[in-house]
Amino acid sequence: ESFETAGRSTRLRYRDGEEFLPDDTDEDQSIVLHVEGKGLVVVAGCAHAGIVNTVEHARRLSGIDRVHAVLGGFHLGRAGEEDIERTVEAIAELNPELVVPSHCTGFEAMRRFSERIPDAFVLGAVGTRFVI
Repeated sequence: ESFETAGRSTRLRYRDGEEFLPDDTDEDQSIVLHVEGKGLVVVAGCAHAGIVNTVEHARRLSGIDRVHAVLGGFHLGRAGEEDIERTVEAIAELNPELVVPSHCTGFEAMRRFSERIPDAFVLGAVGTRFVI
């Protein structure tokens, strides 16, 4: 069962000529790396399927449980307080060394990540480099 469902709703739209249609396509783009001795590094494009779903899918596909870092858009910009809190807690429970939410994560979710896991949180910005 999916952890997040908000990102897979008819709120997402794509333009077809003059018409805006629901984007209910089961697509998402992320990069997953396994850094030996550290764990998975998950770089999400926009995590339309949900960042927790994305990370869990990476864990299942790779067979590796340890998550070292989660970076990218977490698609929480329009999420409600309960969804944000649930997502922040789920990521925190994975105990990653690095959490870098950016663009579509939204200010409120970024604030919650910074408060809940301050040692792992880094504000994502253009030009930031990470050495893992």
